[in-house]
Amino acid sequence: MASVGRTLTHFYSEPPQGTQIVDVRIKAIDELQRLSREYRDRTLGPDWFKQMREMYDLSDVETSSPSFRPRIRVPQLQVLLLSEATDLSDNTPRVYIVDKRDGKRDEARERAFQEHWREGFVNEELLYSQLYALFGGLGYIQVGFDPRGRDGRGEVWAHHRDPATVFPDPAAKNDRDWSYVIIEDRLYPGQVAWLYPETGRDIEARGTAPAAPPTIPGINPADTGYGFELPAGPMSYGALGVRRAPTGDGRVVVRTTFLLDSTVDVIEREVGSDAAKRVSRLVVPKYPNGRMVVDCEGRVLADGPNPVPKGWFPLIRVLGLPTLGKFYPPPPARFTYDLQLLAQRMLTQTFENAVRLNNGIWFIHASTGITAEDFGGLPAEVRIINPNSQVPQCVWPNPMPEYMTQLPALLLQLQKELQGFTPTRAGEPGAGNISPDLFEASVFRSQTLTRLRGRLFARSVQQLAEMMFYMMARFYVHDQEFYSLSEKFEQHSWKAVGEEAMGSYRIQVDPASIRPLSQAGLRNLVPQLRELGLIDAKRALQLLELPGAEEMAEEIKNERLLAALSAVRERRR
Repeated sequence: MASVGRTLTHFYSEPPQGTQIVDVRIKAIDELQRLSREYRDRTLGPDWFKQMREMYDLSDVETSSPSFRPRIRVPQLQVLLLSEATDLSDNTPRVYIVDKRDGKRDEARERAFQEHWREGFVNEELLYSQLYALFGGLGYIQVGFDPRGRDGRGEVWAHHRDPATVFPDPAAKNDRDWSYVIIEDRLYPGQVAWLYPETGRDIEARGTAPAAPPTIPGINPADTGYGFELPAGPMSYGALGVRRAPTGDGRVVVRTTFLLDSTVDVIEREVGSDAAKRVSRLVVPKYPNGRMVVDCEGRVLADGPNPVPKGWFPLIRVLGLPTLGKFYPPPPARFTYDLQLLAQRMLTQTFENAVRLNNGIWFIHASTGITAEDFGGLPAEVRIINPNSQVPQCVWPNPMPEYMTQLPALLLQLQKELQGFTPTRAGEPGAGNISPDLFEASVFRSQTLTRLRGRLFARSVQQLAEMMFYMMARFYVHDQEFYSLSEKFEQHSWKAVGEEAMGSYRIQVDPASIRPLSQAGLRNLVPQLRELGLIDAKRALQLLELPGAEEMAEEIKNERLLAALSAVRERRR
């Protein structure tokens, strides 16, 4: 997209005389958001993220017609993707901070950064972003600064964000070449006034609650959708007609737009001697670090330079699959969701056949003297029939073919394999005698999709670590103290960096600390490394994830010292 900055200032001409005047900046942002929304709908489909949430919450409705079939849900895909997200976000990234002025690691700053990462529950936020990426295609991590955090000392935070509230540049291929991005938040007017006390006062929500649904005798309107809905029972189903629209909750939409703005300032000054004075014109960018515009309900709340260092926008994209020349990747959940729906429908049909169609039918000959009205067919029922008459007979239908009951399980097994959850990954060895080394190698090779996502995830975590460091360097103008409580109580100090020294540091995340590993293989490897003397007792206990590893290592060290002293005393005797 051409100059976005020029778009904001010259996108619209002056409105005709007599029409309501609307801020040109808001009109331009409306158009940019429309372009982004249309591109997303063309790529993923309309309301894709809403459908994704309904699928995850098990609240989606497959049919709106009456049915005798009780719906059977098999949330296998949800469980598989939850397991995948847990494996990807289970490790804690190891961040290295290098001072380029002397080429040495700043270990004190590294420890403070790691504790800040732990205190902010950044790993948990990465887990949520992975869930969005696996179900919806991509997720976001947003970095910001709260000046009221940490008891007024300020806090840099990292939170996941719903991708439905993000509107990126449709011409962008990734989150480093975009020209603009728009973020939507829904806040109460009081929150807006609290965040923007000068420009956010007197804002009111324009949305109103929808009209009340029509009253139907015998049905509570509060329990139904918008339209007619049958009461609970075997004939219950989703509401017919239009559903109830969400009622107004008094909140307003606050948009924050980050963009690269080409607006310039012209500085004029007189130069030269008194006899030959001339005017020198210097053209400088007005927003060299980018521009940030915040608006709400047709009012601009803030307009100024982008506060994020290095001209970055405060969003980091997390991918579930690689992209091919576009911003949105294909959602992994969409690959096999049709298989799960088909398996659920077949299980529903199987249940109906077993309960409703496979009932036995009684045949009673007229000579027995028994009528259909007084025959109950109850177990151990005693009846008297006429002499020489036929005994009532219960006839059962032929059972369904066995493959009909096995087909849903085969469909779900196919889904597991397509999502990368093969029997080998589940710990089921193949046929024949397999050595532990070969079995671990087969498990590693079965995690192809997980390792692929681990590579994509490593880049996102690298970007997140860099952005958090530079935000801390810019906004932590005073020293900060962080405390370690995992092994033993320690205090770590973050020394203020200053904006002028931010470029002197290089941030690097160890890819091995993000790469998903086989925990069983790692536990088998630790004793071998310990036996070869490649790691000490403390590191071995930490890799085994034993609680109190540091205290246990210290006790082992003390025991060895006592044993060595005892041996020395024995030799002296």
